[in-house]
Amino acid sequence: MRLCFVVLIALQAALASSAAAQQENFIFRGKPSEYEDYGYAVRGAAWRFPGDAERVLVVCWENPTPANEQARRWVQDQITKTWQRHTALEFRGWQACAARNKGIRIRFNDEGPHVRKFGRLLDGVSNGMILNHTFRNWGASCQSNLEACVRSIAAHEFGHALGFAHEQNRPDTPGECSRKHGQGQTRETMLTPYDPQSIMNYCNPDYNNHGELSALDIKAAQKLYGAP
Repeated sequence: MRLCFVVLIALQAALASSAAAQQENFIFRGKPSEYEDYGYAVRGAAWRFPGDAERVLVVCWENPTPANEQARRWVQDQITKTWQRHTALEFRGWQACAARNKGIRIRFNDEGPHVRKFGRLLDGVSNGMILNHTFRNWGASCQSNLEACVRSIAAHEFGHALGFAHEQNRPDTPGECSRKHGQGQTRETMLTPYDPQSIMNYCNPDYNNHGELSALDIKAAQKLYGAP
């Protein structure tokens, strides 16, 4: 029992210590006028669903191969257990992208995971989200705990895909949190109090909150997309 505890603590420490290297390379090319305020969400980036329409988001893979099949299963399962479980959203598809596929288009590549735009502005954008499943060139420490990294990073990036910004960028972030990264973000609004456990917070001592949504993450997501 003591050995298991020591191993668990060592794993958590390794993930936390590599958090800076694991931060996504955020690429943002939108204009400030494209956004409206939302906990910590980008203004105008929430997906919109007319009337009583189902709140369905299509997800597809740009380059599905046998080599990334297991990683694709981990990603789908983690998003189903987090953002879908706690909101009225349903993520469908999870197949190879068509030439003009709408929704969230994901490519696997051995580089820093990132999204090209926030929320609904990602709709139909080719290679709109980049995820990593090998971690040979980027984030090599993840090779020792591949599944955990794939799952937690995917859950974090889907937070961006739903319109959420980095929690540590909030104006009420405590001074002891030194990892402030603007990364092109321009106008955001706080839906909840500052959340040190947020999956979107680089200052969370648990890397990407182990791929799970915090209580305040859930509250903010439900404000935008409704409860299940």
